[in-house]
Amino acid sequence: MKWVVESSPAVVTRRSGKTATLRLSGDCHPTESSWMEVGRVLRSFILKSAQQEEALHRIWYALRR
Repeated sequence: MKWVVESSPAVVTRRSGKTATLRLSGDCHPTESSWMEVGRVLRSFILKSAQQEEALHRIWYALRR
């Protein structure tokens, strides 16, 4: 997974293939709050990815029985 961080007025996530783009709120110099928002988005994204992986693993395991 490749992460691309850009400056922008709003925080947006976009995933295309193996690239996820995070846009930071604020001007060219990210503030502490914008980095906190990036952290929140990353945690959410990683958590969802982990949950999906776990669900796929359970399905795969059930099919092997």
